[in-house]
Amino acid sequence: MNRADDYYTDLINEVYTERNKVIALAAKLALMQGYKAWKVPTVDDWPLVFIELPLAQLSWHIPIAEIDLFDFLPYGDNTWDGHSTADKYNRLERFVTASAE
Repeated sequence: MNRADDYYTDLINEVYTERNKVIALAAKLALMQGYKAWKVPTVDDWPLVFIELPLAQLSWHIPIAEIDLFDFLPYGDNTWDGHSTADKYNRLERFVTASAE
């Protein structure tokens, strides 16, 4: 690997760490609002984090090295509903842009 590769690898890792912190925030806020959120251990060192919103489910794989960010979440079952990454972000966008009533 050269310096440019190291730079971009470090940059990607930083972006994913920031993403994981935002997911932790979203999960904590979801719990505070009465929504369900939980984590599921996996055999491949990429635990799952789920958030169940009124509209639909969201989930992410989290690197085992950052699962401590989610210590506040209970363990639960893997109830993945088959959504794709595109589905997940479409669901998330629908939730955040829905009018508050």
